[in-house]
Amino acid sequence: MRFTLKITRDVIGNKIDLKILRSGSQLIAQVDTELDTFKLGSDRVSQSSVHFERHFRQAGEAGPGMEHTLVVTATDTDGNSEVATKIWLDES
Repeated sequence: MRFTLKITRDVIGNKIDLKILRSGSQLIAQVDTELDTFKLGSDRVSQSSVHFERHFRQAGEAGPGMEHTLVVTATDTDGNSEVATKIWLDES
């Protein structure tokens, strides 16, 4: 699967935009999103899909020098999972 993760500072917390595209014949069945060990979303795709997008606003905390870890796990219809991780540091 191909992951695109975009993070920017929000007024409070972070704006997180994620996009997942299938690879080959994989169909996306479930997507779990976690920020700094807190679950943001657990999305079961009602009709397995070749494309998935989700947007989170004001997610988590943000401030100068704070380090963050975003983990996105996508599971296909066969139960195989792929994980994308993004780690960043808030600037002042």
